[in-house]
Amino acid sequence: MSALEIAVTIGSVTLNANYSPGASCYVLQSTEEILGALKTRRTETPRQGEHSSEDSISFFEPRVLLFKGEMHATSQSQRVAMEQALDSAVSLPRQQSFAGDDGYKLVLITDEDGVDKQLYAKIDQMPQYSVIDDGMPESRTFEFIMFASDIAIYAQELTEITAPESYNSTTFTFQDEDLPTFQDGALPTIQDIQGQILQVNNEGTFGSPPLIVLNGPTTNPVIENETTGKKLSFTRNGGVTLLAGETLTINCAAQTAMKTASGVSTSVKSKLSLDSEFFDILPGTNSITLFDDSPDDITSQMEISFRSSWV
Repeated sequence: MSALEIAVTIGSVTLNANYSPGASCYVLQSTEEILGALKTRRTETPRQGEHSSEDSISFFEPRVLLFKGEMHATSQSQRVAMEQALDSAVSLPRQQSFAGDDGYKLVLITDEDGVDKQLYAKIDQMPQYSVIDDGMPESRTFEFIMFASDIAIYAQELTEITAPESYNSTTFTFQDEDLPTFQDGALPTIQDIQGQILQVNNEGTFGSPPLIVLNGPTTNPVIENETTGKKLSFTRNGGVTLLAGETLTINCAAQTAMKTASGVSTSVKSKLSLDSEFFDILPGTNSITLFDDSPDDITSQMEISFRSSWV
């Protein structure tokens, strides 16, 4: 069985489309350094008059991607064109803005596990080219470094799931024309259960922040990740009411909550209860519920979209 090699596409350039030197190809070397080990950071405070120190919670540093390899062409002019194509694919724009082009590029990766992944990164050091052999003007080595502020690597495939509102129920039910007979010593056990629990699966190894959209009608909705115990409860300062056709969009990555009614969007983040927390979809299966203050009307719909995430 042949081994899979990592392949990377940035713009119009694909690195490792061919796994061995040949005509018109970029061949990656030291591929383990591209998605290498992350560093962490923390703050230390020396203990007054004591050994050691008090430290803070640790956090990951931004991801640094190191690309090394060779490019091979059929002619010197074609090799120059390949250099220019790579420079163009990773270069910063002349005019940048946070609202427009901020220099970040979509980096598409087919990893060694065969899964298509992606991240956004910007150039930290432009490609440097070196001669491999004086007798080979059509070939060069290349090396460049990219920077990703978000350390997570996401699946290219977007997971989108829609589910109706949850409800409370019990394990005890009656069926028409089939009423149960109760006998001493054989009484049924009745337990509370929840209906319409949305199950979502993060196939990665790292938490992924979801985008949640609620469709009205609903009053004071409460969304909870039963797996983590974290919830988003819109019950404070008068709560939130959605009529039919109105939506509530919750971006757990940006930590925003926007109500849209009649085409106008308004922040309702101030409506979140004090014990609310924006949550991630953790690796594995997560159980998500939606309850509100109108249990007699369970027509509200919840849409969740996220990408499996790796670190």
